[in-house]
Amino acid sequence: MSSTLEDSLPDESLPDAPATEAPLDDAEPSLAVVDHAPLPSLTVLQGICSLQIQASGLLDHLAPFLARETGIVIQWRAVDDRRAEALARSGDGDLLLTAMPDKEKILVREGRAEQRLEIIHDGYILAGPEADPAQIRGKDIVEALCIIADTGAPFVSRGDASATHKRERALWKKAGRDVRDEQNGYVESAQNAPATLALADALGAYTLTDVTSLLTHQAAHGPSLSALIEKQPALSRVWSLLPLNPPSTGDMGETDAAAAALRTLAVHSLLDWWQQPSTKERVARFTREGQTIFTPLPDQELPQETSPQALPSF
Repeated sequence: MSSTLEDSLPDESLPDAPATEAPLDDAEPSLAVVDHAPLPSLTVLQGICSLQIQASGLLDHLAPFLARETGIVIQWRAVDDRRAEALARSGDGDLLLTAMPDKEKILVREGRAEQRLEIIHDGYILAGPEADPAQIRGKDIVEALCIIADTGAPFVSRGDASATHKRERALWKKAGRDVRDEQNGYVESAQNAPATLALADALGAYTLTDVTSLLTHQAAHGPSLSALIEKQPALSRVWSLLPLNPPSTGDMGETDAAAAALRTLAVHSLLDWWQQPSTKERVARFTREGQTIFTPLPDQELPQETSPQALPSF
C-alpha cells in the first residue's frame, strides 16, 4: 500500500484550521529529536480511520510534524466504523485508527493486524437541551439514564451499530433498562453523529455523542444542545493505531519485497513517533473552540523496529 515520493516536505507552518494548539511559554521542545532516523524520502501510507477522529482536526494538525520528523505522509480514508472494520479485514490499507477495542482485538487475534497500540483517549458525553428538563446535569451517567427512562424524557439514539451506539447500549444495560420497549420518548435515528444531533436538537432530546461532534454542531446551529455529563470513567473512549497485515499474495518479487520492507520500516517508525514526548505534548495541547479534546496515553511496548541497515538492497 505504501509508496515513495520525491516531493519536498510540507512547510514548517501549520495549515489553517479551526483547531489550534495552545501557545507555549518557550519554543517547542525536541521537535527534531526522534529515536530513529527519518526515512530517505517521503513514504506514503494508506490509513483507514473513523469519521470522528478525522473531523476533530488532530490528524491534519499533526501531519506536517510527522512528515518533517519521519518522512511519512498518511493518506487517511475516513469512513464509518462498520466500513472501517470491513476495509481492515480486506487488507485495504496500511493502518487502522479507530475506537472499537473489541473489534480491534479480534483483528489482531485473527492476524489481520500486527498489533494494537493505544495512543490517545477522549470521551463520550451526554448532550441535551440547555434547560435540562430531566435535571440530570453532572449526575452519574447510569443514574442519569435511569432518570431519563423514568421521566419519559426524549432520547435520540444513533441506532446504527456504531461504536457510539454500542457504548450507549452498554450503558442502558448497566442501568438495567431496555428503553426500546419501555420508553415512548426513545427514538433511533439510524444515522451518523451530525444527523443524530440535529434530530435531538429538533426534538429537545438527550443523546450520547462525543465532544468533536457536539462542538461542530454548536458551531453550525448554536448552543441549544449542551454537554451535560462528561469526563466519567464509563464514558472514556480509547483510540488505537493498528498496523494492518497485507493479504498474502504468494511469493513476492524483488521489487515487491523491497516495498514491503520499506512499508514495515515506515509503520514501525510511525508507531515510535506516536510515543515521542513531543508528539504527546502536541496532542495534549490540541484544542477545538478552546477545549482540550484528547489525552495521550502511556507508552506501550513496540515490536522490534526494522532498522534502515536491515532493509534489503536491490
